[in-house]
Amino acid sequence: MLQGITQVIQIGGVNVLVSVNTGTININVPARPIPKLLTTIPFVDEKRVVGRLPIMEKLARTIEENRGRKSIQLAGVGGIGKTTIAECFLNTHQALFSHICYLEVKSTVKHALVNSIQLVDSLGLHDEVRGKSQTARFNLIVNRLQQLKGDNLLVLDNVSEETEHSDLYSALSLSGGWSTVVTSRDPLLNYVQVPVDPLTMEDAVQLFYQHYTFETDDRLVEEIIRMIDYHTLTIEVVAKTSELRIFKLAEVLAIVKKKSWVFQKDFPRELKLNETSTGSLTNTTGSYPEFSI
Repeated sequence: MLQGITQVIQIGGVNVLVSVNTGTININVPARPIPKLLTTIPFVDEKRVVGRLPIMEKLARTIEENRGRKSIQLAGVGGIGKTTIAECFLNTHQALFSHICYLEVKSTVKHALVNSIQLVDSLGLHDEVRGKSQTARFNLIVNRLQQLKGDNLLVLDNVSEETEHSDLYSALSLSGGWSTVVTSRDPLLNYVQVPVDPLTMEDAVQLFYQHYTFETDDRLVEEIIRMIDYHTLTIEVVAKTSELRIFKLAEVLAIVKKKSWVFQKDFPRELKLNETSTGSLTNTTGSYPEFSI
């Protein structure tokens, strides 16, 4: 058998070192590099995001000013656009970070972390976490995240309580390389808050017309927007449904005026509707508004 021969061959796009020594063939496959995007980032077309460039620029500055020291909260009422801003920011500012992890929190932060198959695979922990308890998996993942060099960003969407996130942030902050941004409608203590305010009237009108093309009347649209308190998601829902049902703007305004819209003035605000009737906007506390006929 040939000995002392070393050759690099390509398998599946990866360079593999093959050597023959003392009658044994040694194949050295390099460890797969950890990708920049540890999880999938939902695509958001920045050209379709209205009036939020200033807040994304502020978020970038706030991350830089608090890197490795404090977590940052995108704070605002439900449906105001926090998630859209966070996802658009990740789409447009990837170059600022070495690694990015985005997780949607549906129950707890720990559950989101340990059950992200893509994150586990990106970190090369598939075999290590098999059969382990949730706590053991959590510790393995956090330990691997701590080892990642560079300026990294963790974004947690829809965090409900500070206690859910504090253990994870405390662990990652030890490495000094991670910044954390959370979106939450609940005020979180010891977080640097970046408030998400309602759109200006100009931007709100632009958003309405982005989804409604049946007719144009700025005066009526502005009155509709004032009636629904500039609420971003409600503007979209009303505009889309009115377009689908081919409602004229005067009809939309008449329906909206039947409602009694009450927004709490203190943060966090909840959308509450005092009336339910056929052919009107309806909603219950904690859910998103629905425009029905």
